[in-house]
Amino acid sequence: MAARIVIFVNGDFTAPESGSHIRFADQIACVARHFADVSVYSYREHDVAPWTEAAQQRFAAQFPGVTLILEPGGRPVRLAMRAKNLALMAMPHRARAIAAASRHGATPLLRALVRDPRTVFLVNFTDGLTELNGVPLERAIVDTIDIKFVRYAKLRGLSLFGAKALLRMRSELGLLSQVRGLIAISQAEAQAFRILLPTTETFYVPRYTAPDIAIDRDVPRTIDILFVGSLNRYNVEGLAGWLAENRAWLAPFKIAVAGKVCDAPELRALARDWPALALMGFVDELSGVYARAALVVSPVEGTGLNIKVMEALAHGKPVLASRHSLAALPPGAEACAFPITRDGVEAMLADPARRGAAEVAAAAYGRAMAQSGDLPALLGALQR
Repeated sequence: MAARIVIFVNGDFTAPESGSHIRFADQIACVARHFADVSVYSYREHDVAPWTEAAQQRFAAQFPGVTLILEPGGRPVRLAMRAKNLALMAMPHRARAIAAASRHGATPLLRALVRDPRTVFLVNFTDGLTELNGVPLERAIVDTIDIKFVRYAKLRGLSLFGAKALLRMRSELGLLSQVRGLIAISQAEAQAFRILLPTTETFYVPRYTAPDIAIDRDVPRTIDILFVGSLNRYNVEGLAGWLAENRAWLAPFKIAVAGKVCDAPELRALARDWPALALMGFVDELSGVYARAALVVSPVEGTGLNIKVMEALAHGKPVLASRHSLAALPPGAEACAFPITRDGVEAMLADPARRGAAEVAAAAYGRAMAQSGDLPALLGALQR
């Protein structure tokens, strides 16, 4: 297709340390297959994930044909972002002008992209609309990934009716009311956006590409229960709480935890005197870990779709999960995703035939995800 697509991701995502990193890569690969002129724009400086030389080399290897455009960003851009966020809370009806405002001279490469009328911006996270140093909302489609003000309130234990949450809601809805379109990761969030923002086109996209994963069922199962996750509050509280509460009956099983969540002090404390609980840390390639696992658990709450649950299913692993994790899944997961109960875990581990049927269903479900949403309509909107 002929449009020029510029994808904004703030910081290096090439070492997939979180579910959002997996989604960014999935999105870029999909867009690059459908459009000839695709670039990723980012700020070289980042508090957690700066674009090092090694990161740039990983990007070039992962996305041949996609241009990486880096600018310093730095303090001037961060100050402009804070000013925009404050202004949006007070004047959400001025969202288009606020988002388009820029700190003069700070990002000349971005300025050139904005001036090119062929450029369409695909922005990750609603926050990205103010992190960019000036973006035309009428030429922007944003992958929200979650509802920002709801996530903010949940993380801090605040009421959705409190002033802090409501101010952020004003800012978020003000921006999203003016974009060309928005992408929702779950059906529930897509429906919420369509009710709250009836004039903004909403695309439900649970994933961008069908997984191409070779599943080897002959690998010995050396892990009974696997959890994979990044270091965030939902993962730490959910996993550590579930392990501590159910330790007595979990004791006979070999449990592995992979990802940055292993750095949490709560999990390190549990692992000290729990020999069957292995903290693997961050793992570059998870396919081998999934292959050795009998089942995957997700005892976490949060907002939106748990991307790690989707990845586990795509690797052909049955998942036992919290009510939230199950509710966010697209329809059709009943044969491979189940409530996380003692009876469910023990029955799945004790019955190879039952587990095998769930593995087959999980792999089929994972392949079907890319066909279950509004991806064709999104690609058409990007072109238009």
